[in-house]
Amino acid sequence: MIFKKVSPLLSEKVVFLIFVFVLLLFLSGIFSILAEAKSDKIKTDVKSGMLKGENVPVIIILKDRFSLKSVSKDNAVIMKDAASGSQGKLSAVLDEEKKRGKANKIKQFRIVNAIAVNASPDLIESLSMRDDVASIEPDTRVHITVDYSAQIPGDRIAAATAAIKHINATGAWEQGIDGTGINVSVIDTGIYSLHPDISGRVIKWVDLVNGISIPYDDNGHGTHVAGTVAGNGSQGTTTGVAPNVSLFGVKALSAEGWGYESDIISGIEWSVDNGANVISMSLGGGSWTTANCDTDNPAMATAINNAVNAGIVVVAAAGNDGVSVSSPGCIQNAIAVGAVDSNDIIASFSGRGAAMADHGVVAPGVSITSLDRSNGYTIMSGTSMATPHVSGAVALLLHAAGKNGSTLSPSQIKNILETTSVDIGTAGKDNTYGAGRLNIFTSIAPSVVANPTGYEATGAARNGTAITLNATITDSPAGVKNASVNASIINASLTNISLSNVSGFWINNSVIVNTSDGTYNLNVTAYNYMGLVNDFVQLAVVVDSTPPLIINTSSTPSQIEAGSGSSVLRANITDNLSGVTQVTVNLSAIGGPSASPMQNLSGIWQLSVNTTEVGNFSLSVNATDGAGNFKNTNVLLNVTDTTPPVISRAAAIPDSIRASRIDYAILEVSTSDFADVSSIRNVTVNLSSIGGSSNQEMQNSGGLWLFNVSTNTTGIDGTLISLPVNVTDSRNNSNATAAILLGIKKTFTAVIGTPISLNLTIGTVNINFSITIPESAVLSGEPLFAPVDIPAYGDMDYAGVALNISNLSLMRLSGSKLHIIPLSLLKMNQN
Repeated sequence: MIFKKVSPLLSEKVVFLIFVFVLLLFLSGIFSILAEAKSDKIKTDVKSGMLKGENVPVIIILKDRFSLKSVSKDNAVIMKDAASGSQGKLSAVLDEEKKRGKANKIKQFRIVNAIAVNASPDLIESLSMRDDVASIEPDTRVHITVDYSAQIPGDRIAAATAAIKHINATGAWEQGIDGTGINVSVIDTGIYSLHPDISGRVIKWVDLVNGISIPYDDNGHGTHVAGTVAGNGSQGTTTGVAPNVSLFGVKALSAEGWGYESDIISGIEWSVDNGANVISMSLGGGSWTTANCDTDNPAMATAINNAVNAGIVVVAAAGNDGVSVSSPGCIQNAIAVGAVDSNDIIASFSGRGAAMADHGVVAPGVSITSLDRSNGYTIMSGTSMATPHVSGAVALLLHAAGKNGSTLSPSQIKNILETTSVDIGTAGKDNTYGAGRLNIFTSIAPSVVANPTGYEATGAARNGTAITLNATITDSPAGVKNASVNASIINASLTNISLSNVSGFWINNSVIVNTSDGTYNLNVTAYNYMGLVNDFVQLAVVVDSTPPLIINTSSTPSQIEAGSGSSVLRANITDNLSGVTQVTVNLSAIGGPSASPMQNLSGIWQLSVNTTEVGNFSLSVNATDGAGNFKNTNVLLNVTDTTPPVISRAAAIPDSIRASRIDYAILEVSTSDFADVSSIRNVTVNLSSIGGSSNQEMQNSGGLWLFNVSTNTTGIDGTLISLPVNVTDSRNNSNATAAILLGIKKTFTAVIGTPISLNLTIGTVNINFSITIPESAVLSGEPLFAPVDIPAYGDMDYAGVALNISNLSLMRLSGSKLHIIPLSLLKMNQN
């Protein structure tokens, strides 16, 4: 087919001629009626208006009529002149009456010989007496009128096939959208038009195979496809996506189900010429994995492109080889359709490839019930079955747009289908599922997604608090007009609360809750500019004005040792509505934070604590739920101190003295309570072994406990004496495990170079040894270490003997030097 461009001027002339022709027919009809009417010129509706005593809007029809055989520019001039002459006298009268206030809003017409005016009742009576007036008609109010078919009955909706329900077509029917007035051309094996489910709706037919003038189908495939587009369920099962659509039957395939591309192109051309809105082709040939196959199929591509340019939506199967897309589905301006099963899993046979990602969607195509050629139903599978689901969906979109007085282009239709399809498979468009699975109701009515309700707390509302209702509402075909929520169940004083569009979210943040505890579902009602409504989605609101329930609390163990023990505090808390969101315990009494968070472990809130504080404590446990309700209780904990103090050092400085009260030693004890739980009350040392008190208190000097000691006790020279120490804290815990070791010096006479036999007592151990002072000894006051080891004692790692020659006297005996040498015991490597 050759498409010729019509000039804009010619187009305008054609429109004008048709318009004038229609008006002339209308005018001719009126004139015929007036010629036959002999009754009162004033119509009944006008008389009723006159009874009110106010001006009545009327149209005054004059007797002169215009009869034109054709409409042309010259005839239009003649019509104008005739109207001016016929209406002149009446027009002058009305102008005068206007000055008197009895007439206004005067309008003259030329397409029909009449004048419209708002006239007083007495003026109307006067005008009806004029010979040039044929009748006085009411100037009736008018509104746009579109004759849509009756809504699909509820039983037909209930009887819809699973596939129809799966793609949510029934939701469109409930909105009165059923494809009425839309023509879908099915290019296939034909259509059995006598099937009750499509009877009377195959309004145009062409047989490109056998040239038969009456619709028929010698295969059954085309009837099944047509049933998925248009079957209305008269025989019991509603198989059609658009059950009131009109069908064009184009037989381009043989009884065996095959045909030539030229016949398909002829079918497309015929569909364009006859006013199809949608072309549905459940057929294909060849195989392509590329985004489109236009260059490989120029004739088919040109035919489809021209159809699309003429405003027709072309839908074609993706093919059944499972690895590629066939033609014409791979043509870029077509909508390619793949097949999924009832679980939205791609059918093994469904065509795949870049063309699906580029311009494809999927629809149910496995085990699809539709019409057969014997007034019944049959089941088939294939992308042939998926394609008419999309064709029917396009018809519903066009019907919805027409109902609103708007139009949708093929590119807009394709965009709507892609953006409203359910995304399955790989996120976004992909080579298998294309843009996703068809979702009809979302494509024609507003899409409403319930967002979480916003609360002043975290997860629920308390009475008297405000909540934020929030929904994402979109509408690709027409745009969202308004949205509201029925909030009466959460506040009896509220009914429909308007939602406002805030950056794409429809929100109302001023709803005050006033109801009993519970979970409430609020219906969202969203309208688009086509008047279609989505009121299936609900917003959940949780109302919780009851504090959490604290079942019990415990501490395990309930008694711990200060500074070393720990206890696990537990609280069993529940809240059936908004849940427990936080539990804290006030640990300030035991030196911790005032709101230390507990952890939820399998429903039990827990916290491990330790402390250096001592006493019986009642710790406050505070529980908060998702609505901000608060509950308080206590958990008991007993902290004791039975641990003795720690002695870090006990020593004498110097560590040895002479038993003659000439020398003094400072006894020194460094001590602290364990973990600083308590203070040190006193430190005592037992001095009875050197002639002192058995419970001598030491003095605290900046944390170091001291006592000066000397002795004149006899019989202890040359011994290492242990002086037991006892440290007591403020809670009477004592540590008596330490002792101070004090050496008592022994004086003896020695001859240089001569061995000296010595005996020492170390605790209960007697040590016998000998030592010789060498001739070379330098009597410098430094100790000389003896060549002997003695057992370690007390806190010593190693002990030895030294000769302290710092105090010496010199005597002469037989020419030899005599030294008086005190003996000291040395502590070595003390811990």
